[in-house]
Amino acid sequence: LSLFALRYGIFADAVTGTILQPNYAIMARPGAVPESFASTSPFDVNSATYFIPMSALTGVAISCLVTGLLSDRIGRKPVLQICMGGSVIGTTLKWLLRGTFWGFCGANFLNGLVSGGLPVALAYLGDVFPDHQTKQAEFGIVTGCFVLGNSVGGIVAILMETQGLFAPLWVGVGLMFLAFVIVTMMLVEPRDLQVLAAEGQGQQDSELTKEHAADDDSDVSAPPEKINQIVMWNIIIGAFADNVGSNGLFPLCLSPLAFDQFYNNFAVAGLTPVLSLIGYKWMSVMVALVVIPASLVTPLLFNKIGAAGGCVVGNIMTAVVTVALLFLGSGEPNTAYLAGFITVMYVGFPCTVISQLSTGPMLDRIAPVNKRGWVQGINSVTMNIGTALAPWVLGMLADQAGTNIAIWTGFAVSIVAALINLPLMWVKGMGPPPKKVDDAEKAMTWEDQEVIDKLLRGEYIPGAVRDKLNEKRTREGLPYLLPDPGTYAEDSQRLNELRSLAKEEFKYETNHNNAILHEIAMGRRNDEAKLKAELEEGVNRTNKSMQMLGDDRVDEVYTKLGQWFADHVRASGYYAHVNQVLMKQMILAAFPVLLEDEDLTTDNVEQFLANKEQVYDRYSTAAVDDKRYSLKQVFGSGSTKVMYG
Repeated sequence: LSLFALRYGIFADAVTGTILQPNYAIMARPGAVPESFASTSPFDVNSATYFIPMSALTGVAISCLVTGLLSDRIGRKPVLQICMGGSVIGTTLKWLLRGTFWGFCGANFLNGLVSGGLPVALAYLGDVFPDHQTKQAEFGIVTGCFVLGNSVGGIVAILMETQGLFAPLWVGVGLMFLAFVIVTMMLVEPRDLQVLAAEGQGQQDSELTKEHAADDDSDVSAPPEKINQIVMWNIIIGAFADNVGSNGLFPLCLSPLAFDQFYNNFAVAGLTPVLSLIGYKWMSVMVALVVIPASLVTPLLFNKIGAAGGCVVGNIMTAVVTVALLFLGSGEPNTAYLAGFITVMYVGFPCTVISQLSTGPMLDRIAPVNKRGWVQGINSVTMNIGTALAPWVLGMLADQAGTNIAIWTGFAVSIVAALINLPLMWVKGMGPPPKKVDDAEKAMTWEDQEVIDKLLRGEYIPGAVRDKLNEKRTREGLPYLLPDPGTYAEDSQRLNELRSLAKEEFKYETNHNNAILHEIAMGRRNDEAKLKAELEEGVNRTNKSMQMLGDDRVDEVYTKLGQWFADHVRASGYYAHVNQVLMKQMILAAFPVLLEDEDLTTDNVEQFLANKEQVYDRYSTAAVDDKRYSLKQVFGSGSTKVMYG
């Protein structure tokens, strides 16, 4: 219920904040309709259109700095109540002052001052979810609610078009009043969750902290004691550049580029537009809906390449999509170019918001518990300042230098943003996450994790240590440790080391197998029934641990090992590609059959061990070196030499 209240509150706040957005271009064109402002002096159409939302976003930016810090001190719920209740009053004030451009913008600014709920909501999630992966997913959901609200606000404005430009404000008043009631009745303060759980109350809300409680695999780490200022400002500056660059794409590629190219130029000339005015409105508001799937998929992307990696990818995609839309929006104003414009915008735009969804999780990583609200507030301040100023500044640039110059400026800033955010990929917890270690490959309490990690990387571990570990694991019902063969290129610098250790390893394997065969012989002499039971238990454990590895993983290892062997043969001058039959014969000679059956049994285990002993004994007595023989050494004595290497 708490999460429902939080999500609805953010959704309603976004709806109310954008409920007039499709009407801004009409409101700022004096004489367009009777309710348009009589004057927007001293601004022209583009700069006036963007000044309206800028007035609100400036207020939101100031509000976010205060609400985040205030929620750290008095709690998340009281601040959210202030925001929801204050927005009811602020939205009503916008209706009352709708008669003039400056009166409406003033009311817009005041309403923005009580609209800083998003950083508080993100801080709330940081309080109740301990592991970062779940937290990132919840950040995506809440941000998705915010984005959905932005679209729904525009849809309400379009559906109420016949009621007037400002009539949707009353829908916003109702939504915010309901949000105030729901937050008041349902939202539980994070610091009260443990108390409620202890008293047996609020079971649903207490599950917030239990459902994703830390286990051996959860991405849980203690919050830092202080903020890393260098990393924080790297994130903040990158977020600001990202928001400025994103405005070159949206809204500039929509208005004035698409608006003028596909509608306004035709309307001014008295021709039938390629895109109708109502079509433009629907196109502009529905684009935000496609961001919702992106907000749900983004946590999965972050789990692969990290939040910082997602941020850089988002910056680059913003630049690419901006150029594509500029090309399509500057082409022939016909239905083909319009269809291409809409397709690229709807397919590409979701990719561009990935970067904007990354700043919340990254800042949460570096925030102490008592600074979460303040840090998220800084984030929202930066985003809102960028979103407020960039359209207005770029709009004035479009008025003075042309739309294309303004959009190219946005493209350049997006590239700069990617370069600013790139170093964050090397900050712990922000770059690609480390490869998850399988439960079975984690060190047990009786094992050394450093040794396990070394073995799994394919580095040298003495056979005695390896066998001891695997023997213990079979007794514990765990799979064998499965090292990564790596590549021949990776091992090329340590081939001499492998050769130098080989003879001792072969001797160990020979002696180890010989010792087991000796124990079997002694057991048969003393108590054959007991021996059979022990052998059966041993082969069953071995088979079970082997089967637990899984066919896919085993196949992957054999594939890599085969490639390693092929690379070695190729690098060693065997010309195997023209001597395949000979190479197969050499392989058969070097690797005789040890076991014909699929699994070990009490009937075949002795023969298996005897075969292994024979093979390893043969290897241990062979010369293992990398000696290179001259032709004189090979043929000079008249005797045949055996060459190794």
